[in-house]
Amino acid sequence: MHNEIDLASKSNNVITLYHGSEVTITKPLYCKGRVNTDYGPGFYAAESYDLAGEWAVLFANRDGFINEYKLDATSLNVLDIC
Repeated sequence: MHNEIDLASKSNNVITLYHGSEVTITKPLYCKGRVNTDYGPGFYAAESYDLAGEWAVLFANRDGFINEYKLDATSLNVLDIC
């Protein structure tokens, strides 16, 4: 399922994103991700709290963390390549 972030529907162009992990991540870093992911190394986040929760416990046999981030998309441009 492909979901697009609709910037026009966001209040003040602020998007809430979630990242599931076995640790808390206060400052995401691009270079710290795993290299064997579907889309290559990077920091993956979703608009779905529940999806982030699934990823938080996927690779660990313990509780995980759902990290929340606010992204001000005011200065971002959307490239529609489809």
